[in-house]
Amino acid sequence: MFGKIQDVDNHLLSKIALLRSPKLDKIMVFITNLGSSGGIWLFLGLSLLLVRGYRRKGAEIFVAVGMATLMSEVVFKNIARRLRPCEHATDETMLVSKPTSYSFPSGHTTSSFAAAYVISRVFSGHGPGIFVFTFLFAFVIGFSRLYLKVHYPSDVLAGIFLGIVCGSTVLKMF
Repeated sequence: MFGKIQDVDNHLLSKIALLRSPKLDKIMVFITNLGSSGGIWLFLGLSLLLVRGYRRKGAEIFVAVGMATLMSEVVFKNIARRLRPCEHATDETMLVSKPTSYSFPSGHTTSSFAAAYVISRVFSGHGPGIFVFTFLFAFVIGFSRLYLKVHYPSDVLAGIFLGIVCGSTVLKMF
């Protein structure tokens, strides 16, 4: 079963590699850097913490990103111990520094979807635009990890699932 998943992952990464271009390289590096350590989401959470009436929402984002990071980076990566695709690609120049942690699940994706889930729920009364924007942005961060060959598609899919579980859990806690 894992062999088939690996085959599908490799096939999809080869198709994504066909999209490579110097301009898109720069865009994907920028986007992945926004998602590093949950940075863009933590910035948003901090911004909300500073605004009266939105402090709880900011705290929920912080806790969701923290839980997502803990679950992906500390728990699941050390259980799965999956090597990253860039470990197998010796002939390609990396556009970002080679990560030192394991691949499964994608931490960028997990924290992005945890934050996106919380944001979409706590601002649900503000129309569908916030929902669409946050999940689209979270998806683009996850895609950037594939484009940069630091994750497999199944890593990103697992990150989406785990992120939504973390976001949902945090909202139930609050």
